[in-house]
Amino acid sequence: MILDHLQLDQSDPDTAADLLRLGAWAAADLASFDSSGTGSTGRGQRLLDKLLEEAEGLPWDDPFAAQPELRSLFEAESARCRRSDDEVDLWHTALDRCVSADWGWEEAVASWRCAEATARTGSSSETDAMLDRALQLAREMGAKRIERAVVALTASDADQPATP
Repeated sequence: MILDHLQLDQSDPDTAADLLRLGAWAAADLASFDSSGTGSTGRGQRLLDKLLEEAEGLPWDDPFAAQPELRSLFEAESARCRRSDDEVDLWHTALDRCVSADWGWEEAVASWRCAEATARTGSSSETDAMLDRALQLAREMGAKRIERAVVALTASDADQPATP
């Protein structure tokens, strides 16, 4: 499997930080696919563990030092992979940092992922706000993939019983 050959770029901390963030996203997607949202550990958790192992061997103390937004996204994706209790809070932090940095695409992704996390935890009023924000951003940017995912999440959220 390709995951067995994972190696982070050790020549540039910004590249390594971005690869860590993207790797955590892939790990979380694998975990979601493998477990159908139940949080079981499988390929996604192994990928995340491999990323963390590789990160320990990087020649810098903190590859995220120059871009704390990437750290926030990495931490939120890692929490999504693990279905951690602090996932919603981490997505809020990532979202705030992306807004501050004016990272439109990442802001839309963070809004979408925050909506997913709030939907799983049953915080429906917050879910609606996050869904609206993600959909608006996706449409403004022409980000069809995010728009389709948000619309699908909206439809699945509508199928859930309302929480008091």
